[in-house]
Amino acid sequence: MARMRGVVLKWAAALLLASLNCVNARCPGFGQSCSGHGNCTTDNVCQCDHEWNIEPDCSTKKCAKSESWSSRATGYNVGHSLAECGNRGTCDRDAGTCVCDAGFTGQACERLACPNDCSGKGECLTMYRAGRDLGPDTPAGFKPGGDGIGPIYKGWDDFSLMGCACDWGYTGSDCSLRMCPKGDDPLTENQYYRMINVTTNATAVSANLNGTFEVTFDGHSFEFPANASKWTASDCEASWESLDNVHDVRCTRTPLTNDWGAVWTVEFVSWPSNPAQNNYFNHQGNPPLSSFTCDTTSARAMKFGKIVGNASCYFGDVQNSNIREYKDCSGRGICSTASGSCSCYSGFTGSNCETAATPLSTQTNADVLLLHAKSSDYSGNALHVKTSRSANAAFNLLYAESNGADTFTLKGSGDVVMAKGGLTITSGGQTITAGGLTVTAGGATVTSGGLYVTEGGATVKDTGLYVLNASQTIYNGGLQVSNGTVVVETMRNRSTIMRVAAKGNGFDGAVIRAESYQAATGTDNTYKLFEAVYDADGTPTKVFSITGKPRTQVDSGGLTVVGGATIRSGGLNVSAGGLDIAAGGLRVLYGGATIYGDVNIPAEQLAVNGISATGVISGTSAAFGGSITASAGVLTIAGVSSTAVITGTS
Repeated sequence: MARMRGVVLKWAAALLLASLNCVNARCPGFGQSCSGHGNCTTDNVCQCDHEWNIEPDCSTKKCAKSESWSSRATGYNVGHSLAECGNRGTCDRDAGTCVCDAGFTGQACERLACPNDCSGKGECLTMYRAGRDLGPDTPAGFKPGGDGIGPIYKGWDDFSLMGCACDWGYTGSDCSLRMCPKGDDPLTENQYYRMINVTTNATAVSANLNGTFEVTFDGHSFEFPANASKWTASDCEASWESLDNVHDVRCTRTPLTNDWGAVWTVEFVSWPSNPAQNNYFNHQGNPPLSSFTCDTTSARAMKFGKIVGNASCYFGDVQNSNIREYKDCSGRGICSTASGSCSCYSGFTGSNCETAATPLSTQTNADVLLLHAKSSDYSGNALHVKTSRSANAAFNLLYAESNGADTFTLKGSGDVVMAKGGLTITSGGQTITAGGLTVTAGGATVTSGGLYVTEGGATVKDTGLYVLNASQTIYNGGLQVSNGTVVVETMRNRSTIMRVAAKGNGFDGAVIRAESYQAATGTDNTYKLFEAVYDADGTPTKVFSITGKPRTQVDSGGLTVVGGATIRSGGLNVSAGGLDIAAGGLRVLYGGATIYGDVNIPAEQLAVNGISATGVISGTSAAFGGSITASAGVLTIAGVSSTAVITGTS
């Protein structure tokens, strides 16, 4: 047995020696020398490639290393030593890749995986990126401004801890929750709007601002000119309202400073009902000052075309207490994060539950719907009716009926239709800038403030137009009253009640025209084209009139003609007050003249074809083609020429 063992050992040694002698510089490896991942040295030892330097034959690959999630400390406050797959995964040696434990990801399992991959509604960011890209540019109110880059985080976990930055309107750690409409609590009173100011200036003396600033508010940004003269208060409002997370603002601007800077006060009147917010950017109506940053890297202070200093842009608080809310469902409903919709409490309505709804009332004198803005400085819309469809008469914005009958309609085109009743304006007046005003029935009454029609005219077809305590100005289009009257009354002691003026140099029409479609009657008892009366004691007294006979009749006070008078037909009838002609004479061609009082012609010629007087006629010269009969009184004429009989009693 011992002999047999010796023979075997000899044969084994011989075979081993033979194999070694047959291999010249051969290294271990599977299929090829050093497994194809290294070089074989003259000592028959594999010099493996870096990633494969684990086994002698270079057959297994290393995995990537990262700071280990857990390790023993190697000194005071020193830990997280490098480890394959970060001690949170297993290395696949064939491929050299880490198979990470659940919840970890990355080439070396160096990062926490974002939950549910952010549900496809967000972006998975490291702490480093979240701080740099989404963090505040500067501390609140920092001067002179920021550089557009958020704070840089440099902890051991800067590229290890991950989180979801959700899309607008989504929230939650995995962005799976939908945000609900938000609004102001309708039951809270006497609150203020959030107000801030924005200040810009140059840091160098006698320099001017140029370039642009960029404002960022909770992840939303806009640019504006550094030169304040190019960004008015209206521009300020438009810029802020261009942000998806702002609905309505009011801006005011101070006078420009010598460096072309200014201070703008921004008042946030309302936020959008559907919030452009997420898990990183959200507020409840009172965003902190740190939510507002200003990037000054594209602005500069210039002097004589050279950069001489920094441009400054920073924010300050104006009103940040007792602010109107911006709550989910306005604090008057339950938010469903699955659907992003509100279930309003009883008595509240609207997508964001911001409207207090008054239930139907059976009382005979109670308000069915009361919209009450209780703030003493309220400046919003007590009622806001809105459609997504553009203006069109095919729909109505408001419709009112009484017992089934149409009374009032505000059409989608903006037209107002009053099917019953009229329009009464008791104060403030009415201004119509285009299209005119047409009242087909019921009339229009303006008791104060006046009616202003700048274009299109005003047509009142029935009942008349009453302006009781105001003025009426029609700039273009004229005033037409088709069926009714125009009454102008005043209590003013010194004023022109009605003034009609033709201001055109080439005007050749009638300034005032009185027209009747009824034919001339030929009698005195008829209609009047014009009549003047005075009424001091309740008894009207006629002064003169133009009748439909036709005749112009002076009833009291006499007639004074400065430039002479010519009557071609119909005669002249003065029943009282006499006739006084200061110059120009009196010429009656046909019909004669009957005068019941005195006629005084101081220094002109009296030429009458037949004159009859019962009083005194005196003059310096008279020429008669007919007869003169003075039945009573004295006829005295110095220098009389006549071809007929002159008779008189004295």
